[in-house]
Amino acid sequence: MGFLMDRVPNSRVFVLVCTLLAVSALSAVSMRSVLHAAPPAGLQEVLRGAVSAARTKLGTLQPWQQLLFTSEVLPQAESFVREYRPQGANYKVEVDEAMLRNYLAFFAPSLLGIEQPLFLFRVESQPGCIPCSESVPSLRRLLESRMAGRGARLSWMKDGELPALSTLPKPLPEFPLLALMQSQVTHRGAQGVVVLRSERASQKDDESGMELHQEDKKFRLILGFSAGKITEVRSLEFQATDSTELSSRKLVLEAMGGIGARIREELARDSSKFDGRAIPEVLLRVAGVQDYFVLNQLKSQAQLALGELNPVQERRLSKGRSVLAIRTRLTGSELKKRLSGMQLGASRLVIKDVLEGEATTELEAEIQ
Repeated sequence: MGFLMDRVPNSRVFVLVCTLLAVSALSAVSMRSVLHAAPPAGLQEVLRGAVSAARTKLGTLQPWQQLLFTSEVLPQAESFVREYRPQGANYKVEVDEAMLRNYLAFFAPSLLGIEQPLFLFRVESQPGCIPCSESVPSLRRLLESRMAGRGARLSWMKDGELPALSTLPKPLPEFPLLALMQSQVTHRGAQGVVVLRSERASQKDDESGMELHQEDKKFRLILGFSAGKITEVRSLEFQATDSTELSSRKLVLEAMGGIGARIREELARDSSKFDGRAIPEVLLRVAGVQDYFVLNQLKSQAQLALGELNPVQERRLSKGRSVLAIRTRLTGSELKKRLSGMQLGASRLVIKDVLEGEATTELEAEIQ
C-alpha cells in the first residue's frame, strides 16, 4: 500500500491520535510493508477514522470529490496512511495529505474542458495465460467504476479494431498497446485512452532457468492512461499467491494518484504562464450577489464548470456586485456557453452581454 508514498517524500502529514479498538502492536508499522493484505478489522476502523478526520485539512471539496472520498478513499483508507504506531492505549496515525490531494485531483471534464469526455477503453490478457484471462471481468468492472466516478464515458475497443503492432514506429514505446489505442483517438472522436493488461512476469529462475514453484511465479498488471498532455504508465508485479483483486486496486489507486499529481504540478506553476504563453484574464462582472455565501457558491460552481486549468479568482466585491477574474484561453462565447444558466441554489446565472476587445474580454452577468 505504500508505493504511492515514495512519490511525495516531502509532503505534509496530518497526525491524529486514535483510540485503540481491541488492537495491539509491538512497534510502529509502515504501510509500505503491507502490500497484499488488508489490515485486521479493528485496525482498519482506526485507520479509516484517521483518514476521515483528515478530510478537514483538504478544504472545500467539489461534489464529485466528496463522492470519491466516501466511495473510494474511505474503503481503502489504509492506502492513504503513511505510518501508524501504538501510543499507550491509543494509536498515532500519520495520514498523507498530499496523497489524498493527488487522488482527488483528477476529474476528466476539468482536465479536458468538456462534459463527459470519451475515453477509448480496453482490458486484455496475455494470450494463453489462464489466470490472466480469468481476471479480466473484475479488472474491467474496477476500471469502469473508477473512470465513471471521474466523469468519463468509455468506448470499448474490440480485438479487430486495434491496428497491427507493425504500424508503430521503432523502437517500440514503453507500452505498445497504449500507443496503438492513442493512434485511434482522433478517428474515433475520443479525447483519451485508458487500458489495462494482465500478463505473466517471472515464471523461471533468473540464474538456473528452472521453472519456478507455483507460489513463486509472478504476474504483472500494466495500466496506461493518456488524455490532453498527460500520459501515465504504471505497472505492478505480484506473486501467484497474492490477491489479483487487491493488487489491481493498488495499481489503479497508484495510477489515479499519479495522474492527480501531474495535474497539481501543472496548477502549481505560474498561474499566468502555460506552454510558455501568457494566459489572458477574463473579467466576469456579476450583479445580484447578496452575501458571501452566494459569492462562494458562485466561485465554486464557476470553477467546477470551467475546470481546474481555468482558475477563478475574486477581484472585487461591492454592494450587490462582484467581479471574478478567470485565467483562460476560452473565448467569450465559449465562456458564456459554459456559465449561462448555472444553478446557484434556487437562482441561476444569466450572462447578459459579452464584450470582447483587442486586449480584454468581459462578461456582464446577473443572478436571477
